[in-house]
Amino acid sequence: MRGDPYAAIADWLQAEGIEPRPYVEGGRWTARLVVELLDDPILSGTRTFRDTICRPIFRTGKHKPVKNAKPETEHWSELAHLSVEEHELLRQEIASLERQAANLAAAIAEGGQLKTLIQRFEGAESALKNARAAKAAERDGAEDTRPSPSRSAAESNPEPLW
Repeated sequence: MRGDPYAAIADWLQAEGIEPRPYVEGGRWTARLVVELLDDPILSGTRTFRDTICRPIFRTGKHKPVKNAKPETEHWSELAHLSVEEHELLRQEIASLERQAANLAAAIAEGGQLKTLIQRFEGAESALKNARAAKAAERDGAEDTRPSPSRSAAESNPEPLW
């Protein structure tokens, strides 16, 4: 892999007219489908059997599928497109990319919280500036109402009109 995003690989497969598996819902390649294909053990010729085991629920008579921790495996070199070692390296790379994506998503979410805090701080800072400006204007306005030494008493206290 050259480092292309899985979505770009899916778009390329779709553009080339390569059909996804017949049981794929929607009939289109997706990034998730590409990851699942690259992670599939059959890529290295390893077939697995009994990946899930259905356990009976005696109370209801139904069965619950449970992932088998140790499925049966059989290696068929005729089916292999990669060696087992190459496939293991590919799986490790996929896991690393998924961890990086999860970390990035967490950082973005954390960044969103940080952005909210910054906006709140900026809002509080703006409100503080407005309060200071209003107080200064009030103080300046209060200074104007006091008689100044250059004004006469008649100018500073006009007669009421009524």
